[in-house]
Amino acid sequence: MDLSLNTATVRKQWNLAQIIDGCARHGIRGISPWRDQVAAMGLREAAKAIRAHGFTVTGLCRGGFFTAKDWRDDNRRAIEEAHELRAACLVLVVGGLPAGSKDLCGARKQVRDGIAVILPEARKAGVPLAIEPLHPMQAAERACINTLEQALDICDELGDGIGVACDVYHVWWDPKLEQQVRRAGKKRLLAYHICDWLVPTRDLLNDRGMMGDGVIDLPTIRRWVEATGYAGFQEVEIFSEHDWWKRDPDEVLEVCKERAG
Repeated sequence: MDLSLNTATVRKQWNLAQIIDGCARHGIRGISPWRDQVAAMGLREAAKAIRAHGFTVTGLCRGGFFTAKDWRDDNRRAIEEAHELRAACLVLVVGGLPAGSKDLCGARKQVRDGIAVILPEARKAGVPLAIEPLHPMQAAERACINTLEQALDICDELGDGIGVACDVYHVWWDPKLEQQVRRAGKKRLLAYHICDWLVPTRDLLNDRGMMGDGVIDLPTIRRWVEATGYAGFQEVEIFSEHDWWKRDPDEVLEVCKERAG
């Protein structure tokens, strides 16, 4: 698989223009920017710079948060931005419990209904939507869809134009992972994100490991993904307050290349 850099991996050291230049220097051909970084650079300027280097935009992070009050307008903007960037997908972090609620089933229905609302606009814009299940530890605050099985159930219900983003950090523990990767198949597996799970983990959000430094069986999961016929990129996405965000970003990119193998 070719390598893509999720810009979160060096976001504390570089702005988006610097990340684009860094990827070019290191021969990394894919990039997945975050919307706040795109906004800071300017959407048209970012799209122009990315295209000038011939990069593939493997995803735009992120839409979603369907349990928040302003989700409609924000997701419409996200679709427009993904279209301008020619992103392979718009990654959806779907949102957790609404404020003051304990109704997890209701939150999941709200997410499904919200995706159904924006899906026609995404189809019209040619922007596939990629539901990213997040680890159950984030069910309350960030994403009440926590397994590929739950995400694919929504895909089955809503039809074309929607698939999943498989982030190993969030799904490596799932006993049904192999089965559900197979179920996703080439058509609905829209993005594949890699990093590692550290033991101990000092911060559940911002202490991801570099590939090979933790306990995730990355070669096995990669074989499952490749067996579907997935021909996309493997996208390194590392949030690392204690380690990689403190390092020289050129070193980070070199290690990403070495470890992605």
